[in-house]
Amino acid sequence: MNALSELLSKIENASPTQRDKGTTFENLCVQYFLNEPKYAELYSSVLSYSAWVEKYGNSIGITHKKDSGIDLIAVTKTGEFHAIQCKNYNQTKIAKKDIDSFLAASDKKYFTLRYIVASTDNWTEEAKDMLRDKSIPVTALGLMDLEQSALDWSLFDIESVYKR
Repeated sequence: MNALSELLSKIENASPTQRDKGTTFENLCVQYFLNEPKYAELYSSVLSYSAWVEKYGNSIGITHKKDSGIDLIAVTKTGEFHAIQCKNYNQTKIAKKDIDSFLAASDKKYFTLRYIVASTDNWTEEAKDMLRDKSIPVTALGLMDLEQSALDWSLFDIESVYKR
């Protein structure tokens, strides 16, 4: 078992609820985007949706902090916003219904790119089709992408990414 698989397994076992499991994976994704070299040079910050609304909402006309499927927002060093959905799905395929709300909520002019980060590489064909030919591009990052990261996943521990 590689270091990332061990970390994902620890998240699975240490999280008392699905919500906790999802939140912990989101925190891991924040670290990925801030520390993976190709993203670290692009982004100045990665915020939860509610923190992003608090910081930038007034300037773009958003006041509601409910995420509606958007988990994180990466802010580029040039001020662009990239919407991120994090899916910690170890045993099941990602289906169209799992990404519909994210695709709808992130289809806004203030987003210039979208990511779906998943702890699996298993997607239904219908879900894969939903990612193609979008006016705001969608990049899917799966387990293989995370495993091939330049990050040393063994340096991360459950305590550093698990926040209640």
